[in-house]
Amino acid sequence: MSETTTSGATPGPSDREVFERVRTHLLRQGRRARTFHGDGNCRYRTWAEDGSVLMCAAGCLIAEAAYDESLEGRNVGNPDVNRALVESGVLDPAEASVTAERSPRLRMLRALQEVHDRIEVSRWESVLAGLAGRLLTPGGSWTGRLGAEDAYEVDADAPAGASA
Repeated sequence: MSETTTSGATPGPSDREVFERVRTHLLRQGRRARTFHGDGNCRYRTWAEDGSVLMCAAGCLIAEAAYDESLEGRNVGNPDVNRALVESGVLDPAEASVTAERSPRLRMLRALQEVHDRIEVSRWESVLAGLAGRLLTPGGSWTGRLGAEDAYEVDADAPAGASA
């Protein structure tokens, strides 16, 4: 059963459930969702050269029916991306209209995006474990100051040459 969400509502998944869903997806996928032809930017959805669908940390949370190509190039916190997350049952509608800086769920998703976009894939497992240990409360809520610096700080704690 879902725990209370960051906004206090109960219908959607808890922060821990969302975090674990993203962690499981990223580690199973084992590579970034990037365009292979063109700019090489990370994308919510893209197709690998072998035809498989690749999704980023937030992209794996967006339901097929809520996804639209126009989301590409927009960050978590953008009203259109937030709408897709609400339609997918991942973001409470009350959080969709606040800035990402004021929403713990959106800050968590941004931190997970930073792991996908900027941390070496071989370090994902240790960095995600570090983020969970530092920033998920025992009750399963996301807390703390979040952002790229958190992923880099956790990554810097790992021994040199460590891999997942």
